[in-house]
Amino acid sequence: MNSDALAEDSMINQSLKSNQPKSGTREGLAFVFFSLVTCVAMLYEFGATLNSYFTSDDLVLVKYVYGVFNGDPGLLLRMFATVWMPDSTQEIFYRPLVEVSYALDFLFSGTNPLGYHISNFLYSFVAALALFSIGRDIARRFALQNADWIGYAAGLLFALNPMHTEVTSWIVGRVDGLCTMFYLISLALFLRVSTVAGDGGPKKSVAWCLSLVAFVFALLAKEMAFTLPPSLFLLCIFSSDEKNFLRKLREAFWETLPYFIVLALFLPLRALAIGTFVGGYVGALGEAMQKPLGVSFEKLTHLLKAAYPFNGELVSSDSALAMSFHVFYAGAAIYVIARMLFDKIHPNQLKVLSFLLFWLVIQYLPLLQVFRLSDSLAGARLFYLSTAILALILAVILVASGPTTISARSKLLQLSSIVLIGFLSVLYAVTGRINNQALMLAGLHTQELQKQIKEAVAQLPEKKKLLVAYLPSQVFGAFLFNRYYALQALISPPLLEPGIAERVCSLEPRFYISDMTIPSGLLRRKLAEQEKYRAVFWNVDTFKLTDIESLCDPYVNGETAPSQQHSLPELTINTKDGHESIYIESVRPFATGAVRFIEVELENSQPAANAGNLRRMYLRFEDKPEPPHSMDYWSSFPYDTGLKTQILRFPVDEVFAWFMLKQRSNFQISLGMRGNLKIRRARLLDGRDMRPRLLEAAENLRSCNDGVERPTGFPLKFSFDVSNIPDARSCLCELSRPRMMFQLENYTYRSAELSKKPLKTWKVDGTTGSIVIDKRDFPEAACYQLRIFALKSNGQIAGTSSDIIYLGIDDRPKGQEL
Repeated sequence: MNSDALAEDSMINQSLKSNQPKSGTREGLAFVFFSLVTCVAMLYEFGATLNSYFTSDDLVLVKYVYGVFNGDPGLLLRMFATVWMPDSTQEIFYRPLVEVSYALDFLFSGTNPLGYHISNFLYSFVAALALFSIGRDIARRFALQNADWIGYAAGLLFALNPMHTEVTSWIVGRVDGLCTMFYLISLALFLRVSTVAGDGGPKKSVAWCLSLVAFVFALLAKEMAFTLPPSLFLLCIFSSDEKNFLRKLREAFWETLPYFIVLALFLPLRALAIGTFVGGYVGALGEAMQKPLGVSFEKLTHLLKAAYPFNGELVSSDSALAMSFHVFYAGAAIYVIARMLFDKIHPNQLKVLSFLLFWLVIQYLPLLQVFRLSDSLAGARLFYLSTAILALILAVILVASGPTTISARSKLLQLSSIVLIGFLSVLYAVTGRINNQALMLAGLHTQELQKQIKEAVAQLPEKKKLLVAYLPSQVFGAFLFNRYYALQALISPPLLEPGIAERVCSLEPRFYISDMTIPSGLLRRKLAEQEKYRAVFWNVDTFKLTDIESLCDPYVNGETAPSQQHSLPELTINTKDGHESIYIESVRPFATGAVRFIEVELENSQPAANAGNLRRMYLRFEDKPEPPHSMDYWSSFPYDTGLKTQILRFPVDEVFAWFMLKQRSNFQISLGMRGNLKIRRARLLDGRDMRPRLLEAAENLRSCNDGVERPTGFPLKFSFDVSNIPDARSCLCELSRPRMMFQLENYTYRSAELSKKPLKTWKVDGTTGSIVIDKRDFPEAACYQLRIFALKSNGQIAGTSSDIIYLGIDDRPKGQEL
């Protein structure tokens, strides 16, 4: 070995031995400078949304804490004894600290969103500072060189991660922001207690107690904090110098035991408050989000999105920004290879990377069934804590370990490290600033919608209501409205004066199929009652509350209008560009409002060996070079890959854009590259002989603004009519399970088959008659759905299901049953 190598080894060993915490003015000034740089960079990235308006669940929570300061202070304590918001109709979570944080913001900021956004910003900023401390102390605990620089790199990369727009800029994203902040503070204090040399003393005891308190706060913010004790246990095992494995386990157990005790005490208290040990998303939303366990290609692609964290609805995959990420990863790969060849890779670096990877797995496992990271980064908040671990991994990999005073090679590696970290930080900040535009736009939408609804209600006749038939659930991935109750909160005190919410209604309480999908039968019935309702929708392109009547032909507004089937034109089938798309054209333009279904006969020349394997086929009715990111201009229907021929009926009438087109003369069906599929024929259907009618009686039911019928007494009586359906002999009734939604099973309101798990089904003879339901038919307080089918004499279903009737059995908190 030459003298330079010996000198380098000597300096590395000396550096490792002296890599202990330092104190003094210089270190303090460096931390202050880092804090200022991080704060300024975060303001550049996220500052544009500091004054954005409330959206989605923000609205519901602001309305809730308003009650704390306006006649019901007991709500504040009730937060610790019930589910959060409190509303168990779609989710059962225990997050009282989030509600307390909203109450504190309301106390100081009222209805001004600035104060709430500043709080969110501070949660993210403090979390980044805590991660700096964690990165530095983990490096010291594993005896890595340049521990401070690892901390700085980790803190900065975490602070600027573009996936954080939901957490930092969407107010309700503080669920993850608060949890992560206290989680990282708890971990940072644990590391300070266990890493700093010296005997225990008052300072260490205080730090240890504060660590446990921070862990409790993290648990009160979100359930994900329960991963901290096992993560600490792994950290102790990986960082221990003890050779005996059993002794190592015993030491790790005693060091982390207090955190397991806190968790063991917290879980039964949480269960007592919310009524279950598990919780989570329930009902239709919970079942829709549940995915089979196991690692699939789809789940891996979601994780890969974290490597290219830009909103795909704002930035294309072939843009200069996307190419910049390619450049970074290419440069990082070359740098890593150079480090492996020329730098001293200490075994402890591999140990710390192994620990971080195991920690990442622990974080991800609870999300395995529900986590979906969309192209627009919707849902990225669920990955927020995991990005802290990713930042630590990047810091350990990118911060060079060799001392800068040895050789030009070491200096070059150090310079490359600084360039890569700086380049990625700038790239993150620029990308995050672009991602943030979606949140800014969402705030503008809600604020303008609020203003225009207020103006529209002021112009309505006294007994007329404003029917908001469609609201966007997202805009470029930023959440707007997924339920009526967010709209109700937007137009209620404290955000608007009393009396407005009572004049505004919707078609259904929750909007969960796909963007711009509506219960069209119910809409048509409402449109026929022009003396009762002014039907409008929110146009995301024009920022206008737009009347629906102007988009529909008068003769299709009422359900009692005569059939137009004889006047619908015939269709011709043209094949272009091979088998990928089938273009279908009509001999003359037709009114889209007169067409409920498009029926096609599909032929499969190479059917699968076994029937029952379903795939979805898509029909597009808007001329766009690429499919839109949402389902706006698409209708889908499942087909069986094991059948040689089958009939598909696309429910185009349920896609709101179908109304907006007014007229159409062509559309296309995407077959992909499957040359074995062929469209044999196609026709337009008005659907009048396919849909049974189910109507509620006037007595014992009260129609509410959220589209739900609520009993004023029992029994409940409904009338049915299936006589319009050929071969119908009887009526089949179906009542849903609590909080379930039939339309989520097949992504249509017009299903041709029963639900897989209904609460109750029963048959009523005859093609007309009545249905009676008593209170004992409802097992618990919740929202239910009722629908009917027509049955043939052989017991098979004819046509499709009826319009759905929502039945609310003590399902809403007091004051939300307008």
